[in-house]
Amino acid sequence: MAELESIVNEAYTQDIRQKEIEQLRDMYTQTFTSENGKRVFTDLANRCHWMTTSYVSGDANASAYEEGKRAVFLHINNMINKE
Repeated sequence: MAELESIVNEAYTQDIRQKEIEQLRDMYTQTFTSENGKRVFTDLANRCHWMTTSYVSGDANASAYEEGKRAVFLHINNMINKE
């Protein structure tokens, strides 16, 4: 019985988490699809090296820093371009 309750609770928790993710996706979409949001999104794409390399020759720390910026932009992009 306890095992069944655990399975039910886990499914319920996953369902709630999925709904929270969908709500968050909607908020990202609302933010970045307005006129101002599109401008900010484009600026972030350029600043975060979305379509270019983030590698900094001879400097692993700088490369990691640039890749961190890129990772944040990729997260935003994934949130608003739900596949």
